[in-house]
Amino acid sequence: MKKSAYIIFALALCLCVSAYAATFTPGTYEGTGDGRNGDIKVSVTLDDKGITDIQVTASEETEGFAEKAFDGMKAAILDGQTLKADAVAGATLSSNGYLVAVANALEAAGTDTKELGYVPPALPEPVEQIKETGANKEGYRNFEYITQGNTCSTKITFVVKTDDMSVTDLVVYDGCDGNARGFSALADAQPLDDIVQKFAGIMCHASDGSSCPDQVSKALNEARFIIKGERLEIAAN
Repeated sequence: MKKSAYIIFALALCLCVSAYAATFTPGTYEGTGDGRNGDIKVSVTLDDKGITDIQVTASEETEGFAEKAFDGMKAAILDGQTLKADAVAGATLSSNGYLVAVANALEAAGTDTKELGYVPPALPEPVEQIKETGANKEGYRNFEYITQGNTCSTKITFVVKTDDMSVTDLVVYDGCDGNARGFSALADAQPLDDIVQKFAGIMCHASDGSSCPDQVSKALNEARFIIKGERLEIAAN
């Protein structure tokens, strides 16, 4: 009797587990998520046991860094058959977009992504990215800019002399001290447009598509828009 009871209990347990396990419809399915620079599109291939392959079919994310991140996420998803964000990705716009795209493909296949641990990534809190902080004297505009993305720096402050659009008193907060002082020295009394062009598009391997100098470029270009009503068109590097 004890052995029969054990067998019945084991069968019931198996039935309960299977009732809550994700089901998969074999085939290849498409999904899209919002990345840092636009849509990330993936194709996800399934068999009746789970996810067998993930391919990025379209992406405007930064080459090199994004590809490495996507490869790591793909391996984690396939190995663990999980969409838990802490298991497969860091909290970046590119990785979140990839994760959403995979989840959307699975949902198109009729798979319950919650059973794979998926929770939609939280949207970043809105911030006032740039604001004026007053002027020390006539003809000068003071700005404070909150950096975006996974850069070391958190804030940039600077002053623009409006008659010649030159930059002074540039301070990069919470980044590498040597680099921050270097940016400040390079920018001091230089034309805003020159700094925007020179610093734009410089990437950092750990920043998911940006860097402290790239954020300086964006900050100055936003200040330019406030002062002159138009942003500088960035030349391709």
